[in-house]
Amino acid sequence: RGDESALPARDRGPARKFVRDYVDSRRTVVSLFLPIGFPIMVLSVMPGVQLYAELALWLFFVAIAADSVLMTRRVRREVAARLPGEPTRGLGLYAVTRAMQIRRLRMPKPRVSRGAKI
Repeated sequence: RGDESALPARDRGPARKFVRDYVDSRRTVVSLFLPIGFPIMVLSVMPGVQLYAELALWLFFVAIAADSVLMTRRVRREVAARLPGEPTRGLGLYAVTRAMQIRRLRMPKPRVSRGAKI
């Protein structure tokens, strides 16, 4: 419900709160990992489409890696600008792991809607 004391230690603090809102307000390639990656993996075992599915899977992995690096850089830059003095170590990985989760299963629950300005 937003009570800071009820959150696990990994989710506490103003920087983590900002990162959660930042990730929850955007659509990312990383968030498509489960809905798109799994069907592509299933297609990769079918003869006839195996080569195309494997190529699509590798391209998808490259897109995820690029999106993760860019998201990590943006998150660190925004936290440094908005919350001076807050450590930025580990925030990139926190953002990427949160973005990988299905939105309605994320804990703590998203407080902002997609497209919201933070």
